[in-house]
Amino acid sequence: MDVRDFVHTRIFEPLALTTFRLGEPADHQADINPLVSVGELPTPEEIEAIIGIKIDIAELLGEVTIDNLLQFNQPAVREVGVPGGGGISTAADIALYYQAVLHNRDKLWDPKVIEAGVEPIVDLPDPLRGMPAHRSRGLQVAGDPPDAQLRAFGHGVSPRTYGHDGAGGQIAWADPVSGLSFCYLTNGLDQHMIRQARRTIALSSRAAATVPASPT
Repeated sequence: MDVRDFVHTRIFEPLALTTFRLGEPADHQADINPLVSVGELPTPEEIEAIIGIKIDIAELLGEVTIDNLLQFNQPAVREVGVPGGGGISTAADIALYYQAVLHNRDKLWDPKVIEAGVEPIVDLPDPLRGMPAHRSRGLQVAGDPPDAQLRAFGHGVSPRTYGHDGAGGQIAWADPVSGLSFCYLTNGLDQHMIRQARRTIALSSRAAATVPASPT
């Protein structure tokens, strides 16, 4: 079965996530905001001031370059439905998706699959700072501060919070302690990852402050 059809019929459709799509025909793309590049890469001096290592960040980007990200503006690329970054959605539907994962709505997933997705199972160290990655199968898990903030999670979320900060400033996570899920999307891909990270932490911190720290 085509992975795009599988995701639609087995996940998006049962959860009524009407704007969440993976792979969109070219003649149905009129409502998609095109990606644009914003800002410039931080200088080696700016990086050194933050992490104590003077490096050319362009050498560490790998395939996640602004030129490659802007390929998602092409109708043919959007239609492919690249699993690692080709999803199309509103922030609201992604936040609702995380709620469905949080509560395993309609028992869509085997509990073992949920556990593998939300519990840290990989702690290989970051090659620059030596900090454990704290990854589940596909997501990041916050852990304790200040490491949680270095993983781009906001202040006030629990150590069990799981999610991911995407390229250019996208944010999505769920906190199983507070019950909150949050998503922020932008079509302005900020190349200045220091500014982007600060915005990510600030937005997530504001979101976390809207609910109690424990279930009500």
